[in-house]
Amino acid sequence: ALLIPTNRRMKAISNFGSQIADSKQKKPRKKKASADNQQSAIIDQQSSTARPWLELVNARHNNLRNVDLRIPLGTLTAITGPSGSGKSSLIEDVLYAALAKTLHRASVTPGAFDKLEGLENVNKVIRVDQQPLGNSPTSNPATYTGLFELIRNLFAQLPEAKLRGYNGRRFSFNVPGGRCEKCEGNGQLRIEMHFLPDVWVECDECKGKRYNAETLAVTYHGHSISDVLDMTCGDAVKLFENIPKIRRVLQTLCDVGLDYLTLGQPAPTLSGGEAQRVKLAAELSRPDTGHAVSARRTDDRSALRRPGQAA
Repeated sequence: ALLIPTNRRMKAISNFGSQIADSKQKKPRKKKASADNQQSAIIDQQSSTARPWLELVNARHNNLRNVDLRIPLGTLTAITGPSGSGKSSLIEDVLYAALAKTLHRASVTPGAFDKLEGLENVNKVIRVDQQPLGNSPTSNPATYTGLFELIRNLFAQLPEAKLRGYNGRRFSFNVPGGRCEKCEGNGQLRIEMHFLPDVWVECDECKGKRYNAETLAVTYHGHSISDVLDMTCGDAVKLFENIPKIRRVLQTLCDVGLDYLTLGQPAPTLSGGEAQRVKLAAELSRPDTGHAVSARRTDDRSALRRPGQAA
C-alpha cells in the first residue's frame, strides 16, 4: 500500500524562500508601509507563486456527480479508486479534454463541468496512453523516440562513412540504399497464409540484420548499425555514454524501467505497458517547458516501481 505523505515537496514551495529574499534585495522596503501590509503582501505572493493548482469545479459526467477536483502542479499526483468510480471519466473525459480544447484547440468535447481554474499556470497538456506505437515492424522504440535519427547521424560522421560518401540516409532501413532490398529493411519476410494469420520468417539474405554488407562494414566501437538496434537500452547507455544527446534519451528509457528492451524491437511485439513507457520516455526526454501537464493511465502496479520525472 502507498501511504499518503504528510507533506508535499513542491518545487515552487522549495524556491519560495529564495524568491522572497531576492524580492527584498531588489525592492527596498518603503518606510510608510505598515508591518501588516508587508505581511499581507508576502502571503499574497506565497499563494500566487508557491501554490499553483488546477481546479475543476462541479464535474458531472457518466458516474461523476458534482465532483470538485484540485490538483497541485509541480508534483506527481495519482488518482486512485475502485473500478467504475469515475477515474477515467474525470481525468480523460473531463480534465484532459477541457485542457486540450482550451490550450490546443483540439476537436474534442469535454464532459460537463462548471469551470476550470489555474489555466494561467499551464501552456501544454500531454496524454500518454497504452495504444500501440505502430503496426509495422519498422516502427520501434528507437524510431519513435527520435533516438535512431541521432544514431544514424553519428554513424554518418564516422571516418569510414565519410570515406565512402555515406550520409544519415544510408543508415536508414526505411529507404533504399543501405538496407537489404530483399526484405526492404524489415529483417523478416512475410509469408501470406490463406486461412491463417501471416507468418514472418527471418530474411535469408541479410540474416535479420536489415542492411546490406557495405552498410554493416561501418562500425562504432566495433558495433554496426544493426548491432546497435539489437542492443538493450541498458547496454546502449554504456556504448554512447560520451554522446550527451543520445545518452539522455537512452537514460530516460532506462529510468522508466525499459533497460531490458532492445532498441529495434518491433512495435507490434510491445505490450500496452511497454508502449506507454516508450511514449512517456519520449516526452520526458524533450526539453522541459516547465508548464506542461502529463496525463497517464495505467492498470499495472509495476509501473510505480521506477517513477520517472513528472511535469
